[in-house]
Amino acid sequence: LVAHQRRLLATLTGGPGHYVGQNMRRAHARLKVTGEQFDAWLGHFEQAVEEAAVKPTAKAELMSRVKALRSDVLNEAPVKSSVYDRLGGASGVEALVEMLHSRIGADVRIRHLFDGMNLTLLKLHQRRFLTRAFGGEGTYGGRDMRSAHAKLKLAPEHFDAWAEDLMEALAQLKADDDLQDEVLVVLEENRGEVLGL
Repeated sequence: LVAHQRRLLATLTGGPGHYVGQNMRRAHARLKVTGEQFDAWLGHFEQAVEEAAVKPTAKAELMSRVKALRSDVLNEAPVKSSVYDRLGGASGVEALVEMLHSRIGADVRIRHLFDGMNLTLLKLHQRRFLTRAFGGEGTYGGRDMRSAHAKLKLAPEHFDAWAEDLMEALAQLKADDDLQDEVLVVLEENRGEVLGL
């Protein structure tokens, strides 16, 4: 056990050696460690780190890395952040909508659909809608997707072009593949309503 702990700490701190034992979830599964027990252990660990006179910045980083093991040690289901949070919250959604409209303005397939629209108001509605659709807080307050798009008489290729522009804007924001996949799912969930199907 002590040898495994030494190798784990070496791995966590970037030291020599590499931890090759079971992953934390499997190694602790049969122990059924509670949060209270983990916290008690963590307190003892922190005390040992202080007694070892580890520099404050190194201590903070080490403690952060050890605390990150909590959900695996407790065998908790990992908590996945919402698309909204991973996108960067309100500022991320705002940047996405701005980049989207920059792309739409250059997209001959769909830019004509936005002629004569109040783009300031449209962007506001899109930010609010995407915030809710991506798991953020707040209210959308606009019309439902079907009635909001009914007069436009959109065809599937229009939706595809818009979605492509949005995905390219997302890639420009350096969103990882998992985040892009989740956004694509949200878009597809709304396809039928937008197209009035």
